[in-house]
This record gives sequence, C-alpha cells and structure tokens, in this order.
Amino acid sequence: SIMARPSVQIGRMSGFNELNWELTSHPDAEFDSKDNVFKIKIKSPKAVKTTFQLIQHPGEKQLPECVFVDWAKTDEISLRLALPSPGYYVLHVFAKDIKDEGASLPGVFTYLINLKDA
Repeated sequence: SIMARPSVQIGRMSGFNELNWELTSHPDAEFDSKDNVFKIKIKSPKAVKTTFQLIQHPGEKQLPECVFVDWAKTDEISLRLALPSPGYYVLHVFAKDIKDEGASLPGVFTYLINLKDA
C-alpha cells in the first residue's frame, strides 16, 4: 500500500541559522529509513533549550513516547527515534539559545521520514 506523502513544510525555519547547527547524521530534511530505530544527530555549538514533536501520518497522531533525547555530549543533540510501523513521520524540532528569556520555543527544523518495510 502506498501512503500519500504528507504535505508539510520541511527543512529550515527562521531561527535555524542563528543556532549554527550542523545536521551531522541526516542533512536532508526528507529521508527514507529501513530501520525503525535510529538516531538523528545535530551538532550544536551553543547551549539550547529544545523540544521535539513526532507525528505519524496519516492520522496525525502525536508519538511523544517514540523520541528519546540523549545528551551524551554537550555540543551534540542526539535523538533516538523508535517508530512503531512503516509510513510517514514528521519530526518538528523546536529550539532557541538558552540565554533567550522568551517563553516560546520556535520551530527551527522539520524532518519528513518515510519508514519503509524492512
């Protein structure tokens, strides 16, 4: 069964550039994976506040229990994703400089992941 690719804006959002992030493991905003468990790594030269939202398509179901943040290194954000079944997933990354006092965390990058049948 071929699932429809969700029409979402992906890639860099405003605010991405000032973080000076380097997308080390997955530089492309859209990618396929045959493994349902994998890591996304981002090099972050400055300390940031960050959060993530993983959404399964179709159905737009939020999956907070499927994203694990691993702060093994201070200058690297490492996300472990455990995707439940083949299909499309949208991962929204929100972040800002830790010195920024504002309450809101802006969206800075969005991935579109297509989990293929292994």
